[in-house]
Amino acid sequence: MFVFICTKVVILVKVGKCLFSANWELQAGFSYGTTAYMCFMFSVTTPMGIILGMVLFSVTGYDDSNPKALIMEGLLGSVSSGILIYMALVDLIAVDFFHNKLMNSNLWLKKLSFVALTLGSASMSVLALWAWNILPVSNNIVQG
Repeated sequence: MFVFICTKVVILVKVGKCLFSANWELQAGFSYGTTAYMCFMFSVTTPMGIILGMVLFSVTGYDDSNPKALIMEGLLGSVSSGILIYMALVDLIAVDFFHNKLMNSNLWLKKLSFVALTLGSASMSVLALWAWNILPVSNNIVQG
């Protein structure tokens, strides 16, 4: 749940950065009504997906020991992670790294940004391994 909340917060910050400039004027060229509609839809889609999943779970009688269910869960997980990787690399990071005048003018800043991006990706990978209990963690750290 913690990873889910962190991901949502990062995406919200990035969407807000893309929509608004520093003086709170719309940067993307959308009207305020369109921007409000997009923000509303972004905040509503997650609860709608949770409700849809709960309904499908109760209607179909999901059995997590069934091999077909495990295959479907793996396919849906890989599709959602692929969409997240695409959004991160193409829509979010590429804009900041390749279409930013400050980044193109300062080579030191660009190198530092790539190092920070790599360290952030590595730390999120370690967090994912820990969340799936693949990475062993001492009980003293977790309890203390």
